Amino acid sequence: MGTLWLPFGIVPLSDVLSLLFTVVWIVGITNAFNLLDGIDGAAAGTAVFALLAMFVTSVTLGQPMVALLAVALAGATLGFLTFNFAPARVYLGGVGRQSGRRHGPDRAAARRRGAARCARRVRGGRSAARGDGCGRAAGPAD
Repeated sequence: MGTLWLPFGIVPLSDVLSLLFTVVWIVGITNAFNLLDGIDGAAAGTAVFALLAMFVTSVTLGQPMVALLAVALAGATLGFLTFNFAPARVYLGGVGRQSGRRHGPDRAAARRRGAARCARRVRGGRSAARGDGCGRAAGPAD
């Protein structure tokens, strides 16, 4: 049996309703942070304040392991925040984009950029076959 603490009182919830509320809450917070990540420093700054609030709360309730985890994660987020202020050089969740692989629309965009670079080289009177991808097949998957 779960409980939901609201400003006007405590509401008892069944196990199924408690699980449903937890899943909806986690998905909602995750989407909120994904939306905030487009603004330089907003997601990480919000996370730091939330983690510091968790730290204070866990110290007050006598939970040293939770306090340690919250302050360690706040410190890591502060370290990340130095790279996420304007102009942001690193974004949350950007590891897959840095793998060097190009899939879907990004691959087509890269092909267009390469074609434009080759066209600029030819217009500038230079050879288009300088080993920079001009005139070379892009690969077997094309």
